Amino acid sequence: MLFQSLLTNLLNSYNIRKNDLAIKLDVSPTMITYFTNGKKQPTIEQFKKICNYLEKKGITQDELVNLMDSFIFIKSGIDPKVREDELKKEINSTDLDILERQVIKRFRNLNDENKEIIFEHIDKLERSQK
Repeated sequence: MLFQSLLTNLLNSYNIRKNDLAIKLDVSPTMITYFTNGKKQPTIEQFKKICNYLEKKGITQDELVNLMDSFIFIKSGIDPKVREDELKKEINSTDLDILERQVIKRFRNLNDENKEIIFEHIDKLERSQK
């Protein structure tokens, strides 16, 4: 399921008002609407705050994992329509070259702020290639 759909469903299921979530994230309620309709994506820091807030509201571990998975998809630029088993097969593939493995290893060592910067740079590079 898409991140925006999952977030909307969780907010509805747990009777969470967008205004309340906006206050916790220190953003406008309009920004939460953008998150729930897919017009904008939260930063990694905002996403952490969303998860923390939802955990306090009683979200289950399975729901949290699903939300995290969907967030990773949008941040990685992976087409959300790709079937999950195909994606897992690609990620777990042993045909990653040395450079790709080094990039993954180094990326894992970055803090969240720097990971966000990397995603922004990748987005710019991909747009410049089109």
